[in-house]
Amino acid sequence: MEVVSEHRNENGSATQYLFTYGTLQDESVQKAHLGRTLDGTKDTLACHKISELKIANAYPIIIPTEKEEDTITGICYVLTPDELLAIDFYEGQEYTRKQVRLASGKKAWVYLGKTKNSQEK
Repeated sequence: MEVVSEHRNENGSATQYLFTYGTLQDESVQKAHLGRTLDGTKDTLACHKISELKIANAYPIIIPTEKEEDTITGICYVLTPDELLAIDFYEGQEYTRKQVRLASGKKAWVYLGKTKNSQEK
């Protein structure tokens, strides 16, 4: 996977932006998988929508639509590369990580669901 290093923290180490729209906003999930809660900022992802399809009939997925009017409001967090790998493990094989441009202009990672119909428009 490509690593983004456009943001650096106080000690100069590279960090990653992650756009979230579901369970990754839950502090108990953050604590369980990262050992801390995250501070984030509200942001918007265009040309994507939340699908009616769900992973395990419970967890939402987003899909690309190529329609500017399709937007998702979520939270953008800053993570270390190791934390991003921990989130990859949490999301598992049902999701794929893709880099997107948010309304704020940030390049961020987002998790898209892997389904047979994940390319629906």
